[in-house]
Amino acid sequence: MSHNWNELVRRHSAFWNCAPVDRPLIGVIYKAYQDTELVAQLADDELLPDRVDPRPLLSVYDEIAQARESIGDDMLATAEPLLGIPC
Repeated sequence: MSHNWNELVRRHSAFWNCAPVDRPLIGVIYKAYQDTELVAQLADDELLPDRVDPRPLLSVYDEIAQARESIGDDMLATAEPLLGIPC
């Protein structure tokens, strides 16, 4: 299944503008959590941009994107390389 982006924008606009809709927006979360320690390392107790490396998670994000595409919900999915500050 592939998203029809024009229809998705129309549905979001109608919903957020309180226009009549046939159903609420639906979002499904699939494998949302990833281990931050895989992508960031502290240097002298400081997190610097060059210490954030998303490459270990790219294959995981590709898997999540493929699964989300088949779900066919209304969510606009995002991905980020750093989900928090590692301890």
